[in-house]
Amino acid sequence: IKLENERARINGRVKRGLFVVDFNITGDTELIDTKTVVFRCDRMLLNRAAVPRNTVNAVFKEINPVFDARKTWLNLNIAAIKIRQGFVETTATIERRKS
Repeated sequence: IKLENERARINGRVKRGLFVVDFNITGDTELIDTKTVVFRCDRMLLNRAAVPRNTVNAVFKEINPVFDARKTWLNLNIAAIKIRQGFVETTATIERRKS
């Protein structure tokens, strides 16, 4: 994973039996609400061939959300999330749980 300004680049190779697939994915994070972060894929390449947008959307529909604060033990409210050169910058608050 390479983190650039406003963009994440994920690449690698998957081998299953006789099949080998090189993949390259670029995209950015998007804050849906204060609890949910999804990854928006701009481009997906498999063996250097571009994958059609409807296929990319179907794949990421299964992967997203990449982070759901409702599933953590923290009562986390995310205000902003940005990809910067080398890191992900997140602004959030942790609130006490109501008894």
